[in-house]
Amino acid sequence: MAKKLLPAILKADIPRRVKAEAFLHLTPNISYPLMIVVSALMLPVMIVRFYMSWKQMVYLDLPLIAASFWSISLFYVVAQRELYPKHWKRSVLMLPMLMAVGVGLTIINTRAVLEALFGVETAFARTPKYAIGDRPMNLEVKKYRRRSGVLPYLEIAFGTYFLAMIVFAIQTYNFFSIPFLGLFVFGYYWAGFITLYQEHQGHLRFLKQQKLALARQA
Repeated sequence: MAKKLLPAILKADIPRRVKAEAFLHLTPNISYPLMIVVSALMLPVMIVRFYMSWKQMVYLDLPLIAASFWSISLFYVVAQRELYPKHWKRSVLMLPMLMAVGVGLTIINTRAVLEALFGVETAFARTPKYAIGDRPMNLEVKKYRRRSGVLPYLEIAFGTYFLAMIVFAIQTYNFFSIPFLGLFVFGYYWAGFITLYQEHQGHLRFLKQQKLALARQA
């Protein structure tokens, strides 16, 4: 969307603040590839921090964690307060879950960003339809196909990577980073396992529909 709209928006005769707002709205997904890089570097950084004093960790880690969490947290809190002025405080309890889900979308959104940057055209995949009803169905060509490929396994691998970092944090008494790492573990595991579960349910539905089609053709 940014590649299609931004050139026209930036050339348009509109105020600069409108252009800036459009740029910020259309380009936030570019951060997902950077999050992959940050995720990969987190364990080496934790190893280096093991040799640092607690004062250095407070001076370096606390401002960085606060800056990364407070910005997105404040954004969602303000949005919820505007939408639900009477009940917005309850939604604050859901912020950790929201952040974890955002982390879980990192890999699939990174793929989408890279495909857009390199001009890889992909089709919009809808829920598969097997034409089971009054119309005949050729069961020899209708096969169940899994669409996610290796993505869920990659997400589970990332979740396991961060789980290993939690173990390392416990062994090195770096308890301050465990809640932060837990968001990554939950987010990546949620994304990977929920995809595999949905595909399994889709496969079961396909088998059920296949049996129904066979029964109707008998």
